[in-house]
This record gives sequence, structure tokens and C-alpha cells, in this order.
Amino acid sequence: MLIGKVIGTVISTRKNSKLIGSKFLI
Repeated sequence: MLIGKVIGTVISTRKNSKLIGSKFLI
């Protein structure tokens, strides 16, 4: 599911780095 993938990516990026998370959010 797209929603599930997005949530998983956000959690992973947030734990790894804020820069990566911000890039994905944008």
C-alpha cells in the first residue's frame, strides 16, 4: 500500500536523519 510505504519511509528517515526525512516530505 502507498500509505503504508509512506509511513514506513517517514519513520525510517526520521530515525536516520532529519535532512533525508525533509527531502522525502517535500
